[in-house]
Amino acid sequence: MAKLSRARYTLEFKLEAVRMVKGGQSLAAVSKILGIAAQTLHNWVKAERDNRLSRCRLWLPREPVFSIHVAKTCIEIDEIYT
Repeated sequence: MAKLSRARYTLEFKLEAVRMVKGGQSLAAVSKILGIAAQTLHNWVKAERDNRLSRCRLWLPREPVFSIHVAKTCIEIDEIYT
């Protein structure tokens, strides 16, 4: 039997899903429309509310060569959104 891999979602997808819930649509309806588990969407809404749905965390590269550039970019992005 083949091993199933976890689904990975882009930050834009997560933010749009959260925006739909915050816009008044029910969590159940949004999760059904997007084809994701309601608990997953609940976790994203909670993480966004607690300011943990971070833009930077998803952008960190595996190679340390780019870390300084990415860290600087994340700081600049945080300054734009705060």
